[in-house]
Amino acid sequence: MKPAVLLVIVSSALAAQQTEPIPFGSALDADRQIAESQQLAKETTAPQQRAKGDQHRTYYFAAAKRDLPYRLYVPTTWDGQSKLPLIVMLHGAGADENRYMDMNHQQILRLAEQHGYVLASPLGYSPLGAYGTPLRLPAVFGQPKIAAKQRATVTPEAEHTIELSEKDVINVLEIVMNEYPHQPVFDIPSGPFHGRRWNVVPGREVFEVLALHRSHVRAIR
Repeated sequence: MKPAVLLVIVSSALAAQQTEPIPFGSALDADRQIAESQQLAKETTAPQQRAKGDQHRTYYFAAAKRDLPYRLYVPTTWDGQSKLPLIVMLHGAGADENRYMDMNHQQILRLAEQHGYVLASPLGYSPLGAYGTPLRLPAVFGQPKIAAKQRATVTPEAEHTIELSEKDVINVLEIVMNEYPHQPVFDIPSGPFHGRRWNVVPGREVFEVLALHRSHVRAIR
């Protein structure tokens, strides 16, 4: 059976050997944020409920005091009742919610239509929000000294942006899950969200596929 929620993170760099997992995420309280995002989802009404096809949407993010965009694709062949798998696409640094959705003549949208899954792409608050982590290459690939130096330079303003980025992803996820029927999600422990830890496979190109539970994440390889 297809997993209900997948987070896809793609990088072209090679992973170095890692013996100890390094802290990856923010200090966000996962349970509190999920509860807040679920309440937000209940209060957020889409222009057209359970719409199909390619959708450019926004929602009001009170913590940011502005509307934030996200991209959503729902197969046009969906019967309006069946539970669908949900993939969350997280863009790379400097991009936005549309960059990878539109690449290669919208290949990922065509694949979503072909295989029957919902595809959501949040902005992550800003193009450099990083979804809750202050780390940049190569720190994430098993270099704890570099990671420690990067964390030491994070300003309060940057920490605030990082946290808002993580919250935005959770908000979008809960909004979509509240609106569209979805398959049961995996109960998987650890990952880059909610201050958990990230383990990278050494010695190969990274193409991490993550399954998201409502309280934590783990990489599936």
